[in-house]
Amino acid sequence: AEAVDLLESFAPDGVILDLMLPKIKGVDLLKTMKATPGFDRKPVLVLSNAYHTSMIESAKREGADAILVKSASSPAMVSEHIGVLLAHARPPCPVNDGPIQTALPPDEHD
Repeated sequence: AEAVDLLESFAPDGVILDLMLPKIKGVDLLKTMKATPGFDRKPVLVLSNAYHTSMIESAKREGADAILVKSASSPAMVSEHIGVLLAHARPPCPVNDGPIQTALPPDEHD
């Protein structure tokens, strides 16, 4: 519940989840997230070195949208999956005629 509370405070567009967490099973967190209104439709990319087929199958059953094994996934592959999942999670951008702009906090070392 603490992890879901934390996620709700950030309101992310999607979640990257490891199955091997120190205090809770990642599959249990996934199940809780998918049962929580507002998170039931958020995409979840499982990125883990979990090697047991049963863990992977459990993640699929509990609603993982994509599953990648860390040691077998290049950064480009991970980035591509994140892009695809987020593209389906967000409504279309009404204006796509310019570069993407971000607001970054000022560098504290300036």
